[in-house]
Amino acid sequence: MDNSELNKIRSLFKEFRKEVEFNERDRGIITEFLAWLQLEKLNSTEELFYIQAEGYVGNSMSWWRPIHRGYTTQIDKAGRYDKEDADNICSNPGRKDVAWPVEYIDGIAEKHVDMQDADPDKQVKF
Repeated sequence: MDNSELNKIRSLFKEFRKEVEFNERDRGIITEFLAWLQLEKLNSTEELFYIQAEGYVGNSMSWWRPIHRGYTTQIDKAGRYDKEDADNICSNPGRKDVAWPVEYIDGIAEKHVDMQDADPDKQVKF
């Protein structure tokens, strides 16, 4: 599936989503479908962007998660957005979000441990 086909599906799906009311099960299916579309985009050749949400957590940048589903400081859990989506998000006058090229951020990213993921029961006490 090429970029134009993916973009057409996404566009049609966005219009459809505006006109139909969904229950929780439908929302789950839609979320999975949109996540799949985003994965398909990762295989494309178009430039992709991470969206930095305004503010920081400690010294970590905060990123939009895939398909506009919250925020994360973990770059491997961040969404990758095409130029059109990045422009739509970052041009919102009520926000101060910033787009960064995926290639650039991936080159400077560091791995860290989120304390919320660390299970205190796994600590070894001496």
